[in-house]
Amino acid sequence: MVAAPSTQALDGDACATSHQPRILITSAGVEEIRGSFERDPNVSARGRGWGLTIHWWSLDTFICLLSQHLVDRLPETYVDPEVSKRGEIGNILSFDLRSGETRWKVPSNKRIRVFRERLRALLLEGLDVQWSRTLDVISTPTSSTVTAHFTDSTSATRTLLIGADESRSRVRSYLLSHKPALAINHDLPVRLLGASVIYPRDVALKMRALDPFFFQGGGPDTDAFMWFSFLDTPANNTRDDAATYECQILVSWPWRAGLKGLDKPLNAQQRTKKESN
Repeated sequence: MVAAPSTQALDGDACATSHQPRILITSAGVEEIRGSFERDPNVSARGRGWGLTIHWWSLDTFICLLSQHLVDRLPETYVDPEVSKRGEIGNILSFDLRSGETRWKVPSNKRIRVFRERLRALLLEGLDVQWSRTLDVISTPTSSTVTAHFTDSTSATRTLLIGADESRSRVRSYLLSHKPALAINHDLPVRLLGASVIYPRDVALKMRALDPFFFQGGGPDTDAFMWFSFLDTPANNTRDDAATYECQILVSWPWRAGLKGLDKPLNAQQRTKKESN
């Protein structure tokens, strides 16, 4: 099992301290791992989501933050429990999309590959999450407390506020109120398409032969990017046709004039007349 060295060597309860501050987390996604005020209406509101890789540089810390019963159940969240049980951790290959040549391979190290939806459901078990609570205003009634005021006219006061409320974070805007320009988001000149696809066994195994978890590639002449990963396997899906694999496919490309010889940037990937021929 990939996580065996971590889950056996680290005790999730060993990180507890005698000082337990009252923490308030405002969030919108997978970040509400210790309880929160969540703007989503329920745990399933965002859909299934994608896979996540927790690498060696954060895995030990992540496990240390969990109670032991959650550590013991982490294998329930694995994208491919059978591969993980065999100790395979993947190669994280990166290909040249023009030639098909392998350009990079990440050295083997401790990491786990989990399915976001399952991880989120596991981490939420036993937590008193306050759903449909959108953060509006932040105030500091004393030097040691902070109050989050929500759009439904309710509020909560704690000793620490953690803002995990995504890219348009109100917490970040509050902290940077003295330099508001730093809180402004800037669009990247990139466009991306993402989809999940159900593949039959014979097709999926061809991709799995490259890597059991995911691989990626870049086009040196176009700066386009491709990502392929597995989200589940016949061992852990509940579809009627269980002998299938759900996979994630992403394609991105620069949003700029001149790409593929076109005068205007492409908002959606399309083939030129030359490519069609």
